[in-house]
Amino acid sequence: MNVLGIGPLEFVLIIILALIFLGPEELPTVARKLGKWMRELQALSDEFQEQVKKELGPELEELDKVTKGAQHARKTLQTAQKATRQPVKFLEEEVLKELNPVASPSTEKGPEEETPAPPEENEGESA
Repeated sequence: MNVLGIGPLEFVLIIILALIFLGPEELPTVARKLGKWMRELQALSDEFQEQVKKELGPELEELDKVTKGAQHARKTLQTAQKATRQPVKFLEEEVLKELNPVASPSTEKGPEEETPAPPEENEGESA
């Protein structure tokens, strides 16, 4: 039970304080008046909400459509992200496996690792 943000303990405390300050004779009368005011306030609130819906109905419906579309797009992107994560991780691991032998010093030099002499040195030797 949580009415107007008032929990059960607060409600009991309010009743006890009302009994102390108003007395048992006045408390039922005040409670009836308070109940009547709460009903009137609820009726005004309902009327206000109805008027707002009537005035802003088409705009609110359009806003709801846009919001639902954005939520759907978000879910689609999250699904796509989850679907691509595993293949990307696999590719990353494969690339790292391929790069590790190249990054570590090897005892044998392959033909692709030999570098030709700079062009200036080659021209100077032939002249």
